[in-house]
Amino acid sequence: MSQDPIAREAARWWLHAHDEQRDEAAFTQWYEADPRHAAQYQHLLQLWQAGAALPSLQRQQQRRQRRRLREAGIAVLLLCALGLYTRHNALPPEQTLRTASGEIEEVRLQDGSRLQLSPDSELGVRIDANRRALQLRHGQAWFQVAPDRDRPFQVHTPHGTVTALGTAFDIAVSGDASVVTVTEHQVRVDSGTGSSEAAAGQQLRFDGTAPSPALAAAPAQLAWRERRLAWVSAPLVDVVRDLDRWHGGHTWIAGDALRQQPVTVLADADTAARSRDQLATELHVRVVRIGPNLQVWLPAKASSDAR
Repeated sequence: MSQDPIAREAARWWLHAHDEQRDEAAFTQWYEADPRHAAQYQHLLQLWQAGAALPSLQRQQQRRQRRRLREAGIAVLLLCALGLYTRHNALPPEQTLRTASGEIEEVRLQDGSRLQLSPDSELGVRIDANRRALQLRHGQAWFQVAPDRDRPFQVHTPHGTVTALGTAFDIAVSGDASVVTVTEHQVRVDSGTGSSEAAAGQQLRFDGTAPSPALAAAPAQLAWRERRLAWVSAPLVDVVRDLDRWHGGHTWIAGDALRQQPVTVLADADTAARSRDQLATELHVRVVRIGPNLQVWLPAKASSDAR
């Protein structure tokens, strides 16, 4: 969404709140869906507060009724929303970090924070004097956050927002949910209509509706940082998805029973391809290769029926 539509939408939400007609649940969903939404809405609040104190508006308030003052103030707000002043407080350009299959990248951000980006991941970074907003679009990353009380460190995923509370943590994004694992201090997770916190040694799953309760972190959750593969009684679909990220390509598994079958794999990341092939052999699945980067796993029953 370009900046002007975001500014118009932010102004609409502000006006609805001013008239006490705002759907708060819908507003919260819009506000948290994109860091640009929150930044633009906060910018409008600042403009309104500053505009209310202008001498010209003060004189107008003395001369006219409160209704006319409100209309003038709203007009100023809308002009700001349409871009007359946004150039003074525009969002910083986004830096996009990407990793290829099998690649781990270590980055030190301009605020002093450090991160590790796991294979086949993408992270957008916006940092300036007012904000630290990151967007983990897919994959997995570990963050060690530099303290800065005036600039909260927030990582947005398709399923919610993780705010650092002086901490180090890992976030993994899958198709239907994200999982945050805390290694130092605490984080707050806002997802859908709920909010929850997790402390060091805990992990928390959130799917866009509400965070799940924090649980003890799985010991293997951070094994990727040492290029180790470790899954214990994990669903096959999750294991194979991660093996694909290390080796490349895409594996589609047919049948919900096969996808959810628990498996255990302990291996080195550099042997991901061999581990994937060995896993298919041990499970007696039929592997159908469609081109160089796509394969389909069929359960044994489907294989027998096909013959």
